[in-house]
Amino acid sequence: MSKPLNWRDFGSNFRRRAVAPNVARARVWRDWVRENDPVYAAARHPGAAEKWALGVVLVLTLAVVLFLALFDWNMLRGPIGRWASAKYDRQIALTGDLDVNLFSWTPSAVVRGLKIGGPDWARQQDTADVDEIHASVRLRKLLAGQIEMPLLSFTRPKVVLIASQDGRKSWDLNPNKPDTGEGMKLPVIQQLVITDGQLSFDEQRRKMTLQAAVNAREAANGNAGFLLEGRGTVNGSPLTLKIEGGPFINIRRNRPYRFEADVSGAGSSLTAKGAITRPFDLGRFDATLTMQGRDLSDLYLLTGVTLP
Repeated sequence: MSKPLNWRDFGSNFRRRAVAPNVARARVWRDWVRENDPVYAAARHPGAAEKWALGVVLVLTLAVVLFLALFDWNMLRGPIGRWASAKYDRQIALTGDLDVNLFSWTPSAVVRGLKIGGPDWARQQDTADVDEIHASVRLRKLLAGQIEMPLLSFTRPKVVLIASQDGRKSWDLNPNKPDTGEGMKLPVIQQLVITDGQLSFDEQRRKMTLQAAVNAREAANGNAGFLLEGRGTVNGSPLTLKIEGGPFINIRRNRPYRFEADVSGAGSSLTAKGAITRPFDLGRFDATLTMQGRDLSDLYLLTGVTLP
């Protein structure tokens, strides 16, 4: 009587026969490398030259690490300021300390005293004056060609925005670049903090001025968020503005950021409730608007949009 076929043993024997030639070839190749490859031989039994080369590499690596660890980053303030001033045709300077930490999975930098001047026509006012900026990036994303910032923090920023009668904007760093109509695109920012910010806005065409306070932070109770609130004038009439949103924490590109805005002045009012549909792409947002006014000309003064 014949013995029944054991399929498990059959499969195991078949795999051994199929793999055996490959294993044999690998062993032959390994033995050849051991006997003939000078690199392998030098690695297994380094001579004086190899030891000397390895020592030089280690010393150079240690020297670079010590140089970066002890380097006074303040020495770069002048070159950075001169390069930025020449590139954007306005005075840009780092007036405080510059601290950089490279030895981390999230390298960070702290800039104290950043001044960005305005263009010559903007009454020689600084466009931005920031007491302190703290920024960090994820090294893994950076090595992949992407920018993701776990933290971007501004302490006591003062921003002055001026729009001239002929449409020039003081905050436009590339005025000669064609306007494509696309909004500003930002890198991914996991946490954005603004502390004691001040915003000054002057649009000469509509005779609109605004002085506002800006804050973006998270309180212990989780109720705090983004708040811009200010007063000014539009065509000689009082103007009030208030914009509220949630905290800038753990924001994702595919998660809309919701906001509410209320503006009133020149006998008109506007209320907006909506969301930036793709955070960090400021050219995309949806909102429901409610407008009230005596006539369309008053609404234009408030919104800057010509209505039918």
